[in-house]
Amino acid sequence: MSSGLFGFHPIETDTARVVLSMIAGSIVGVAGVVFSITMAAVSFASGTFGPRLIGNLMRDRGSQVSLGFFIGTFIYLLIVLRFVRGSDPLASESVSALAFTMYISIGTSIKLAVCCMGILIYFIHHVPETINIERIIANLGRALKVGIKNRFPDPSGDHVVLCRETEKWINSVDEGDATKIALDSNGYIQTLDIDTLVKLADKHGLQIEIMQRPGAFVTVGKPVMSVWKDRSLSEETLCSLNACFATGISPTVNQNIEFVADQLVEIMARALSPGVNDPHTAITCVNWLQVGILHFTNHECLSLIADILPVGGNRDIIEKTIHDLKASS
Repeated sequence: MSSGLFGFHPIETDTARVVLSMIAGSIVGVAGVVFSITMAAVSFASGTFGPRLIGNLMRDRGSQVSLGFFIGTFIYLLIVLRFVRGSDPLASESVSALAFTMYISIGTSIKLAVCCMGILIYFIHHVPETINIERIIANLGRALKVGIKNRFPDPSGDHVVLCRETEKWINSVDEGDATKIALDSNGYIQTLDIDTLVKLADKHGLQIEIMQRPGAFVTVGKPVMSVWKDRSLSEETLCSLNACFATGISPTVNQNIEFVADQLVEIMARALSPGVNDPHTAITCVNWLQVGILHFTNHECLSLIADILPVGGNRDIIEKTIHDLKASS
């Protein structure tokens, strides 16, 4: 019996195609199961805990990596199958580049198939954790703390300008002299590029009052900021200020603390509904909201920039959250 490349048993192209086709079919079937499980988990969580949680579940890194690994393995197998042709034995006495590539490709395919089985086991264990209500609430609570930290700087830092310093100029300007900036699209404000706004204020000597914060719904012509300057703004400056706002069809957790708090309030309201009657879940939501409210008390700043006054502060957000809690209880 002749030996194959590097002493391995010779592999015929027909055999290689059968092996690769079998692995590819199995992988795409498992990928379909993974996708179905993901959709079932998302549907269950959105129906039980609220539709606003769909985005949080779809952003779950474990589910994304699992599905991506299966799809990537399937695409790799299709590419390898493309180069398996003919019916001649791949192994020969002379070492050919094609034979070497096929041995490596088939070995890699088998290893990827074994890894896929391990990822499937991980995924089956991971999905129940993603829809565990305690885990969901804890993740929202941590997201609330991170959002507070990013939006309201630590007042102990030397670089922070307290809000009373920021408000000096707002009390000395005339509202009638302001230029109102409005967006040309409808939707929720998803992102505010504060860094670019700061650069524009420094470059052109602007004083800006932000009238709508991320998460607010705006319509065409509704002012989102007031700008004061010695002379009229150029068209280029107006376009640059407009571009600092990004809108979409739904609010997101990006720069939107209220949206995270609203998700906790919504879970609590559903838990207290007569059809569910789960006071333990409601108490857990209140506990994490308490963590966020206490975190607010250590962040009394409104802005880092003395020439930009953002709308609303920690007091407004706390009052809104408490009002929503009272309305839901």
